[in-house]
Amino acid sequence: KSSDSTKMAQKVLKNAKLACNRLGQYRMPFAWAARSLFKDASGTLDKCARFSALYRQDSNKLSNEDMLKLLADFRKPEKMAKLPVILGNLDVTIDSVAPDLTNCVTSSYIPVKQFDVNERSNIFFEVEEFVPCIAKCSQPFTIYNNHLYVYPKHLKYDGQKSFAKARNLAVCVEFKDSDDEEAVSLKCIYGRPGGPLFTKTAFTSVLHHQHNPEFYDEFKIELPTQLHEKHHLLFTFY
Repeated sequence: KSSDSTKMAQKVLKNAKLACNRLGQYRMPFAWAARSLFKDASGTLDKCARFSALYRQDSNKLSNEDMLKLLADFRKPEKMAKLPVILGNLDVTIDSVAPDLTNCVTSSYIPVKQFDVNERSNIFFEVEEFVPCIAKCSQPFTIYNNHLYVYPKHLKYDGQKSFAKARNLAVCVEFKDSDDEEAVSLKCIYGRPGGPLFTKTAFTSVLHHQHNPEFYDEFKIELPTQLHEKHHLLFTFY
């Protein structure tokens, strides 16, 4: 019957929308590439936009030690020839920055003078530097900055009994100001490129079929100016 077909089509469409809404926030590590910023030891900037080949990201090698080992082997052709390559290329524009650079925002999205509010196509974003706590790197604080960086490292989930074969795991991070059941997350987590500036939730990458995944995600949170004892991080596992 046509009515039954219509109902079935509506049901399939509804289920497809629900599935797409869930899948949109989950990502898997895809590939990695590397290149040197300088041509020589004197610090001459290499402006070539082309990166190396795109190497498939191994979900078992996401720790800092594994990534540093890959970079150490990067200049050894005999080592890199053994890695699976994904067809494609990555081009990034690299250039020297003028001292009087305009249309720049800080790592907190604060405009730096001079800033043209009518110019929206070429806006530069400052990268926040983790300066060592040593005298030669000391510098005065010129702006208020109160960020929290969250780095989920490792999830050991095979010891629990509720889900004996749990895999394809993801961690959701939220920042809240109350433990009440109706309390909503604060919209203070910096969003990903191409998305909203701030979000209420952030998800780690999903590692295919991993029971004890290692993560390499970084979440940046803008903390409120007035913190109290009810502010807390909430981790949810999916």
